[in-house]
Amino acid sequence: MVHFGVEFAGNCCFKWADIVCHLDIVATRPGVMGFVPFISHIDEDKYPETKIAVQVPDNSNNPMNCYLYWERVVRFMDSNQPLPDVPEYESCRHLDELTAEFDKHNKRPDKFWSDFSLAQQVEIWRKFNKEAAHFNWLRATPNEEITKPWLHFKGEPERIEKLTWKYKAKRLALQLFIGIP
Repeated sequence: MVHFGVEFAGNCCFKWADIVCHLDIVATRPGVMGFVPFISHIDEDKYPETKIAVQVPDNSNNPMNCYLYWERVVRFMDSNQPLPDVPEYESCRHLDELTAEFDKHNKRPDKFWSDFSLAQQVEIWRKFNKEAAHFNWLRATPNEEITKPWLHFKGEPERIEKLTWKYKAKRLALQLFIGIP
């Protein structure tokens, strides 16, 4: 059971169990259709002001990216489970008691993701996306490489990009001219 609530405009606060997500197809830009997840109270007729659109950071033309986003939010909000083991939460895993205990019990290496280059993280992300396309979202449990990635992936510190002037110039050019972060 999740103990968190979600606060919407007007200072309403609902139990997390009463919050749902559904996808709609909308025009994301003129002439471009895409999927947008909408988060709202389960009784949208009674609380019509609670509906909010979510900007998915990945390609919204593929509904799977919206499902992955929502799955990640649900996993984050479940206070009975450890935080998802992703690079974004690496620096704060120790602050959550349940996550810290899970990491200690499962012998998770400290700063696990810091041994991975950005390129290696992208390779892992692509593997997970490929698996997600065939995942049974209604009946399946997460694969072990999602809950215990240190058992399946090994960092290659030698692949971590060195912050040389060539690397910085290349990244700056990619950001300015192509928009790649």
